[in-house]
Amino acid sequence: MDSGACKLKVCTCNEAGKVPAQGIDCPTDQAEKCVATTTPGTTTPAVTTPAPLAKLTADAKKGDTKLEVDTNGELGVGDTIILNLGGATEETLTVDGFGSILLKEPLENDHSAGETITMGVKAEAPVGVDDGANSAGGGGQGGTGDGATAAIVVVIVVVILLVAGGGIATFFILKSCRQSANAGTAMKIGPRGNKAITIASTDDMNSPTY
Repeated sequence: MDSGACKLKVCTCNEAGKVPAQGIDCPTDQAEKCVATTTPGTTTPAVTTPAPLAKLTADAKKGDTKLEVDTNGELGVGDTIILNLGGATEETLTVDGFGSILLKEPLENDHSAGETITMGVKAEAPVGVDDGANSAGGGGQGGTGDGATAAIVVVIVVVILLVAGGGIATFFILKSCRQSANAGTAMKIGPRGNKAITIASTDDMNSPTY
């Protein structure tokens, strides 16, 4: 039997995400033809297992909501993690805080030190908040701007009140001085015949005008 007759024809493929056709799917050897990776007769790409981000440093019991780990790695609040990936007690959890890792859900199984922690789903950062700053709170810039505006308004009002108050005080001081100056002026009216004698001031007593 000619072993060459049993050799499968293999096509070429330059399309991303696909593989070359083989055998009956390939019209002629080295022809350009691509097929999906699920096509029978093709090699299925190996599934990549995520690398662990951390390991338990102490046993964790069912019902616990805190994991003692060697590092928090790239984890953030809201991330989904997989504890003991591929193991009999594998479970998916949500990160709720750190110190070391605080969990949103209590554990459903007992776990031993040395078990790995793998990223499940990365949480999305809130709109307008930089990644890694979730715990600092959002909208800080808007709050700072409102506070600064309010402070400026208060300062302007205070200045206006001071200016107005100073003007009023000056008015009353000048009026008081004027009244004090006029206090030395006396008006005296006395009869002399049918005419009134008016003395302009006490300073004019020495030289009255009739």
